[in-house]
Amino acid sequence: FAGMHLSEFLILSSRGDFLLLKDYTGDIPQKLHDSLFLLISGEEQCCFKNVEGTNVVSVQSNGLFFICLTISINTLPSTLISLLLNLVRKQLCTFTRNPG
Repeated sequence: FAGMHLSEFLILSSRGDFLLLKDYTGDIPQKLHDSLFLLISGEEQCCFKNVEGTNVVSVQSNGLFFICLTISINTLPSTLISLLLNLVRKQLCTFTRNPG
């Protein structure tokens, strides 16, 4: 994933609660956070949208939404989806290895 510019990484619950928000650059407008769940809920497992110049890429798994936000025009959506799918796979492996 060399050369990828990621502004934020988020995990939302199935109700839209922010479980994790990691802001790397501070360039995403706060108003996008307020409408983020409405943008991605009801979509297919993988979703890509551009909202006012911000690329929103999300993957849904086990009731959680894994989301990448970027304003970079040089970052391919397929790269971000691949990153999210790898994170989901690793998270699911962690859950299955730790039964307690």
